[in-house]
Amino acid sequence: MAEAPHFGDVAEHLQPSGHWAVSSEPSTGGLAQLVHKPKRYGEGDIDGSGVLNLLGRSKYDQVEVLVRETAQNSWDARDKTGRGVQFGLHLHRLTAQQRQVLRQHVFPELPPAQSLGIARELTKPEDVWVLEITDRGTVGLGGPVRNDIVVPPDVTTNFADFVLTLGAPRDQEFGGGTYGYGKTIAYTSSLSGVVLISSRTLHHGLEHRLIGSGIGQHYEHGSYRYTGRHWWGVVTQDDRVEPLTGEPAERLHDAVFARSFEEGERGTSLLIVSPDFGEDSPRQYAQRLVDAALTNLWPKLVRDPRATPFELRVFLDGTELPVPNPAAHPVLQHYVSSLHAVRSKQGGSPYSLGPMTEVHEVRGPYSSEVVGHVAFTSYLSLPGMASSDGADLSLGDSTCWMRKAELVVRYKKGSAKATGDVAWAGVFKPVDAVDDAFSKSEPPTHDDWLPASVNDKKLKSIVNIALKNVDTAVGQFVTPPTVAAGPVTGPSVTALADALAGLVAGVTSNRVTSEGSGGREGSKSSSRKLRLSVVDWEASEVFDDGGREWRLLVQCEGQGPETTFVPVVSIRQIGDDDRDEEAAYVCGWDSGPDVPEFMSEPEFPLLPATFRSGEQLWLRLAGDADLALSVKFEEVKT
Repeated sequence: MAEAPHFGDVAEHLQPSGHWAVSSEPSTGGLAQLVHKPKRYGEGDIDGSGVLNLLGRSKYDQVEVLVRETAQNSWDARDKTGRGVQFGLHLHRLTAQQRQVLRQHVFPELPPAQSLGIARELTKPEDVWVLEITDRGTVGLGGPVRNDIVVPPDVTTNFADFVLTLGAPRDQEFGGGTYGYGKTIAYTSSLSGVVLISSRTLHHGLEHRLIGSGIGQHYEHGSYRYTGRHWWGVVTQDDRVEPLTGEPAERLHDAVFARSFEEGERGTSLLIVSPDFGEDSPRQYAQRLVDAALTNLWPKLVRDPRATPFELRVFLDGTELPVPNPAAHPVLQHYVSSLHAVRSKQGGSPYSLGPMTEVHEVRGPYSSEVVGHVAFTSYLSLPGMASSDGADLSLGDSTCWMRKAELVVRYKKGSAKATGDVAWAGVFKPVDAVDDAFSKSEPPTHDDWLPASVNDKKLKSIVNIALKNVDTAVGQFVTPPTVAAGPVTGPSVTALADALAGLVAGVTSNRVTSEGSGGREGSKSSSRKLRLSVVDWEASEVFDDGGREWRLLVQCEGQGPETTFVPVVSIRQIGDDDRDEEAAYVCGWDSGPDVPEFMSEPEFPLLPATFRSGEQLWLRLAGDADLALSVKFEEVKT
């Protein structure tokens, strides 16, 4: 077997991997035989094909989603010892004896071909390939083996959630969502529609559990209709399916799986029968597994002294394939630098920024609230640049989004720098305190952050404003903004404040007033400092959701060096109006001379703006239509 690949400074902290071998063929004599249990239609059941389509489509291809979701499940299941998670992908051919065990002992009863392809795949004359996905150093699929009983809050339901229930949430702090998409992708990646699940967990001591599961098309048999969901296990007297357990389960595992369980070891193994290669050869498919793992799991391979180590290994028919070290990858090494910078800002080990890396705070709805950090690393990208190992070089000029778990959510493409031979790699990561807000904004595919999908207004605002500020930071990093100067026009601030009282027809006390900035009018210091004033304004019509936007033309007056200001909007309490500050917020800035359109994206969302005397910017506000607002401009000390 090949030597383990080098993962930089993380590999030395991982525990030795378990035993991998495809040559061991225990006798099939005395092995248990599983029983087929198809799901008959009942009230509220979902058709099997509907299950496979229920959770939508990812922007990633099937191999990437399979690697992303199964790795996320494994990471969320890590045990508390801190010794490390060992995650493996092994594509191999079944031996004749393994094939016989599957046919006679695991799947002795097969559904009609129109429901699942397992019968076709196990009886075809060609080689049968399987993809074995394993984790060790995890807690396994524990808890009750049925999903219809109430359990205490402190009792895990991992087995029932993963095997029996679709879309069950995982109660895992800083985890990755639900078992729904991560489970169904295993079936959609298979020509057979079948997965064999084997897990060792703690349940009155160590217990081995093994069960087969399939999702396919509905069908009819005799007088009944069936949903297309199938299980192979032990059928109880009350007609429920449970896993095979104990020594019989372990013996069946060793007869089929390439990786066994070592003494005292916990974890889970999935066997996907006949993975869908598409037009790829087995070797090409295995290389796609390597590429997908490197592109989406690279942060887990970058050592963090505060986090549980993560080991990644990929095998093809018993031979280990090298996984490049991300710190030596021609593009990912720059993402690694940005990740180190973000980790340092968020409480990790001290990290000395290189000359090509910069890191910025990302603020939320309140200017004083830091909700994340974004870092950028520039690097030379010459025409014709290539990688000797065929690595993907298209990931540049993007921001990699990740949460606390440091599993890649997505790469958001940005603009290239004006200097054509300089590319960049960014990393954005929210702080722990708001991780839940970003978690709630993820779709079932875990590949984006969608503020509109968050029901809680405060959490929605955090995600929405943070992402706008990240976009602005990207824009300013790529092309620093300039502020266009314009003539001073419009009414005085005092007259404007009075006029704004009638901003909304039929609503009294709806005001936006400006407190200005800088020195007091007429003071000796005012002539030597810059201050901002609102010199013009306009309000939109009331939107369907009861909100509106305002745009205020902000003028810089006075004398002195250029000064940076941040706008702060607050609700002026009128009578019993006690709405919280989330009811109004700053959208961002637009440069003149053109008047910005309502409901458009501002040029510079929420970042502070730097002014020189005589310059103007449009400030965009939004909130409930009947609010009375106050705006002040705070000088940012440099």
